[in-house]
Amino acid sequence: VDANVMGTKEDKACHYNTDRKVNKDSEFIVISKKDLRLYVYGTIKGDTALLAKYPACLSKVKGQKQKVGDMKTPSSPAGKPFSITQIQDASTWKHDFKDGRGSIKAYGNWFMRLKTGFSGIGIHGTHAPESIGTRATEGCIRVENSNLDNLRSYVTVGMAVIIGPENGRIYAGLGQELAGKQEARKAREREERKAREQKSKSSTSLQVSRSQEQGT
Repeated sequence: VDANVMGTKEDKACHYNTDRKVNKDSEFIVISKKDLRLYVYGTIKGDTALLAKYPACLSKVKGQKQKVGDMKTPSSPAGKPFSITQIQDASTWKHDFKDGRGSIKAYGNWFMRLKTGFSGIGIHGTHAPESIGTRATEGCIRVENSNLDNLRSYVTVGMAVIIGPENGRIYAGLGQELAGKQEARKAREREERKAREQKSKSSTSLQVSRSQEQGT
């Protein structure tokens, strides 16, 4: 599919399907280098639906990232989405942009770290709201600080993130494939958590039983 069909192109955040029940396990993010937009999708009654979109600022240099420091935002390979590895409180973080102002607060309230194969890439807020909708970052994805706080309500660790190529083309079947993977991952996590809880209960019961035997 083309990035242009993923949502309308207003220069403001928009929210969709807010009155419909979304399968939280199915949610994922698509970032369009072509449109400079961040989209959130989820599954509603088996169909992939657009939930929200935000104007974004991406790397000042176009193209696929090759190395740390090349000022490019990495694009995810077809069929191999990136993922959120950490959601960090960045409200006190500072950065020196080498513009004479020294270290200033630059990340908004959150840094949503991505697993991309390169260190330091994430989704965060901005010290320069006028940069949103342009190419100005060192490789990260910026959104307005208020939009970042809203985006936080969707994002979970492990969430899939697709960053499209410069031409905007994203492979067909994206929504169904990612939604299925997200749901399967969440199901595995629930089963693993259930198994750990059961193991913990069994261990506790055994300890109680032994204590009772020793006391009789």
